[in-house]
Amino acid sequence: MKNQPIKLTCETDYFSSRLVDGILLFSVKGNSLLTSTIIKAKNMVRDFFKHAEEHPRVRVVVLMHAPRKPRREEYLSFFDMVASSRLSETSVMRLYRAVDQFILHVLSSNLFFIAANCGEILPMMIGTSLACDYRILGDNAAIQNPSIEVGLAPKGGVPFFLSHCLGKGKIYDLMLSNYNITAQEAVTLGLADRCVPMETFEEDVMKIAARFASLPPSSLRLAKRLVNFSAVGAKSYLEYENEQLLKSMNQAKMMGQTRT
Repeated sequence: MKNQPIKLTCETDYFSSRLVDGILLFSVKGNSLLTSTIIKAKNMVRDFFKHAEEHPRVRVVVLMHAPRKPRREEYLSFFDMVASSRLSETSVMRLYRAVDQFILHVLSSNLFFIAANCGEILPMMIGTSLACDYRILGDNAAIQNPSIEVGLAPKGGVPFFLSHCLGKGKIYDLMLSNYNITAQEAVTLGLADRCVPMETFEEDVMKIAARFASLPPSSLRLAKRLVNFSAVGAKSYLEYENEQLLKSMNQAKMMGQTRT
């Protein structure tokens, strides 16, 4: 029996997507932290983007904010389950590798990726958005860093990407802070490229995406390859990041470190 052809406008258990005038709108469903540990979900996302890459009508991919995103307490709960061994190290590695694979795909893809986010934004979302070619935030965005509460640093290549635009001191400030970063502050720091009003969020995102989609595909691909030249070491960095994060988690478990 042959596999069913992948449709670019679809609703699945794990994500939804819609193709509009060369712009592919993609949104994750449910708790992406837990979904990323499910092998079936990872394979579906991988196959979907492979198909999108080969589709002649797709020019730009917009990673649209999810209607239901994991929040701070869910992030902390996930790592509490790891600390108490209710979630295995294998589950953590599935999550981390899913993030790595997505980042590396975005960097190597011929498609132009735009991250469009609003509301509460957790560390891994920042990592994946920094890998994108353009980043848009709604004016209600608040970038949070609950990883500091479980003795970790953010996952997702944040130091790797920020090292090209910020000094070490500012990167330490971001990685080790527990205060929210507003959308306007994010633009100033280089974490995002545009801040748009929530009242016209989706309309503004589509206008920006349409501007890039209207450019000659060859120019867009060439510009992306040249801009991403500095990211050639991303794979090695992400592997090293996983190694250090797992080592830190295991040390915390041995010492009986828990969140208060």
